[in-house]
Amino acid sequence: GISFLPAQEGTRFTFTGTVTLGGGANGRTILLSGCRILTGLILPTPFSSRTVLRIVDGRCEGFSQTVAQPYLRLELYRDTIGPQAIQMTSGEIVGCVQLHNGASWGAIYSYGGSALPDDNFIIGNRFILTSNTAVAAFNLDRPLHFENNSVSGSSDMLSLSGGSSTMPRCTVLNNTFYNSGAIELPMSLITTIETGSSTPPTVNLLVKNNARISNQPIGPLTTANLTYFMIASNNITAGTSAINLATGEPTNGSPLINAGDPDPRYLDLDLSINDVGCYGGSNSRANFTTPMGSAVVGFMQAPRVVAQGQPVQISAVGFDR
Repeated sequence: GISFLPAQEGTRFTFTGTVTLGGGANGRTILLSGCRILTGLILPTPFSSRTVLRIVDGRCEGFSQTVAQPYLRLELYRDTIGPQAIQMTSGEIVGCVQLHNGASWGAIYSYGGSALPDDNFIIGNRFILTSNTAVAAFNLDRPLHFENNSVSGSSDMLSLSGGSSTMPRCTVLNNTFYNSGAIELPMSLITTIETGSSTPPTVNLLVKNNARISNQPIGPLTTANLTYFMIASNNITAGTSAINLATGEPTNGSPLINAGDPDPRYLDLDLSINDVGCYGGSNSRANFTTPMGSAVVGFMQAPRVVAQGQPVQISAVGFDR
């Protein structure tokens, strides 16, 4: 593999042209840390073995795959992504900010067809949508975990399709959806999730502790498509005074505070009852808004509940210059 690093901590170097990963990256891990990519990333060559593109603390004006990449794992940690959509088959988008103003299937969308066994994680991000598009459109060939994201724009839907009855459960937890557009009509669960087609995806979904915020009247909650959810609870609709609209954090006295599922696995970082929205639970956006030093932990996974006598499995992705 190969790493591109800035010469000095706290600075960024610049790629003035388009960055293209060719066949030599096949089977490797490519790390870009502290960079600006002015034109965009292109991956024109299909890889034949597991290839990881990891970008940490960067800014990229766009990311595109000209063909599906079944063996590519895309990992973006605390990056800023420009107006183009993020296209991926497998990956982790964690602690990023995306300013999406292009028309497409979604700010993030998946072709499906991944040859890798990994789950997809979209956690702790800030999505600012200026066009009427879904925040994420996924063909569920691997489990999706969409958690602790702050979404604002005129459309805030998740569009899900595909899946199988044998796939492990997908999760949609502790997200804040702020609709700044026109009046919303009644749709499926808290109007944050739709199927993307007339046939619901064949997959179990755990949908909890999500906040739906609007400055317009919101259609009533419905249960039209609840048949394909395994569990759906503690999802709350509230007005704009419930959160800081710039960050998604609950305001003092917000109805979102301590309104989530009280199960210990959903507790906040201070071990109080889960706050509904993107600042609740162990993957709180507070984890991703603090300044970064030379040592960066991009993403850590650890169980909140473990049976007595059983091992605790903890994994983390990080980098120390």
